[in-house]
Amino acid sequence: MSIRGTAACPLCGRVSSLQSTEPAVQLDCPDCGPYEVTTGVIGHLRSDARAKAGVRAEIQRQIISGVARPHISLEVLKALLGR
Repeated sequence: MSIRGTAACPLCGRVSSLQSTEPAVQLDCPDCGPYEVTTGVIGHLRSDARAKAGVRAEIQRQIISGVARPHISLEVLKALLGR
């Protein structure tokens, strides 16, 4: 099932369009850009400022390199945080 609507960007807090397709959420944030995160990553972003900064930088890096909608999973998050 797909859910469409708006939500606060977990990285910057701005209102963003959202599409949820389990197990991932696609966001189109006016500040962070378009990206997709797995539901497991969202909890980390809410509670860990270092994770939030790392993910935001990774999204920008991928967008600059030509990725249309970067995908951030727990595996990507762990690699960014060196865990």
